[in-house]
Amino acid sequence: MATQKKRPKRYQTKQRKEAALSRAMSELAKVGAKARAQKLSPERRREIAIKASKAAAAARTKRAAERKLGAE
Repeated sequence: MATQKKRPKRYQTKQRKEAALSRAMSELAKVGAKARAQKLSPERRREIAIKASKAAAAARTKRAAERKLGAE
């Protein structure tokens, strides 16, 4: 059985605090996202979704071209 190196308690406490902060920020973001979605009109949400879809497609195309150039 391999022995694990023990980290100082100070490190563990900092890591726990960061994890708790991350969870809290995530929950807060969920609340904000729901409020924003309710506030936006369906047309505006559609515009945002289309813009995000086009950006994602452009990123995929760019990555595919870079991979193709790297393979040659």
